[in-house]
Amino acid sequence: MAQKKIGGKLVIDGEAEFRANLASAKTALSAVQSELKLVTTRFKDNANSLEALNAKQQVYIKLQMEQKNKVALLAEMQDKVIKKLDAEKNTLEDLAQSRERLSNELENAKSVYGENSEEVKKLSEELDAVNKQYESQEKIVQKTGDRVNTYQRDINNAQIELEELNAQIAENQRQLDDAGTATEDNADVVEDYSDAVEECADAVDDTSDAVNEFGNEVQNSAGKTSVFADVLKAELLSDIIREGIKKIAEGIKKIATSATETGVTFEASMSQVAATMGITTKEIQNGSESYEILNKAAQDCGKATMFSASQSAEALNYLALAGYDAEKAAATLPKVLNLAAAGGLDLAYASDLVTDSMAALGLETKQLDLYIVSAD
Repeated sequence: MAQKKIGGKLVIDGEAEFRANLASAKTALSAVQSELKLVTTRFKDNANSLEALNAKQQVYIKLQMEQKNKVALLAEMQDKVIKKLDAEKNTLEDLAQSRERLSNELENAKSVYGENSEEVKKLSEELDAVNKQYESQEKIVQKTGDRVNTYQRDINNAQIELEELNAQIAENQRQLDDAGTATEDNADVVEDYSDAVEECADAVDDTSDAVNEFGNEVQNSAGKTSVFADVLKAELLSDIIREGIKKIAEGIKKIATSATETGVTFEASMSQVAATMGITTKEIQNGSESYEILNKAAQDCGKATMFSASQSAEALNYLALAGYDAEKAAATLPKVLNLAAAGGLDLAYASDLVTDSMAALGLETKQLDLYIVSAD
């Protein structure tokens, strides 16, 4: 049972143990967050690969478990403090009733025994003691109520963190599903092409057999030497055809794989841009105008510059990190890519140069071309 107050100090059973458990939970969370940083660093150059997404998902799930544990600890302690508050309020109500009873008895004693009687003096002392207890109990109730509010605030914050983590898990799983679907589609395409190539190869083999048979027949006829040369050419041609088909198959496989990987990478890069800009998945599904502006800018620059659409999306993310909104980032993107191409700079450095220069000189996006030319 909860202890009573000691000199106005609020003491709640189990709170010391709770604080120790909460400290352990925070330590565990910190350890998993460090693990997430390690995974991010490890896959820095291929953050959108299946391996990287799977590794992140495993760490996210660990974080989710630890965060749920933190929320459960806070909720358990909150329940104890609420019960403590109810008990303290009941004590305060009892003291209020005692105070009222003694006050009535004191008034009766004054009328019966007189103001200076021993009975009146004794009841006055009892009433003073109860009044002091009541005032002290009021403070205990206030402190307990404040503690309830504090734990509720901590629970709300922990729940928000958990919901944000759940959203990260859902988004990462969506990327995993998209990547997996793309891989399966790619495998089906490659398999269909492989089947077609095998059929072509079989046809070539049949043609080669027919040519050989024809050559054998002609060898028994006149003009054997000349015909044999023609047959030999036919055989060599069939070999060339077979090798050509093999090369085509290999090329098709590379192109299909590359196209799939490029599509997944671009989508993942745009998801990162949206997250940095604060554009939610729901807003994107509802046709977010800002996301459409960013998506079109990245694809247009992927066609018009030496950089791919995925690289253009990465540059957009750097601009988003600099605080640019969708329209400003889209307008500045071509300038960043042109600067990076002209100076042989990486996109992160080129983005920093542009955003820092514009901020320092108070330039508008439309003035940036003149600035870059004058700087050259």
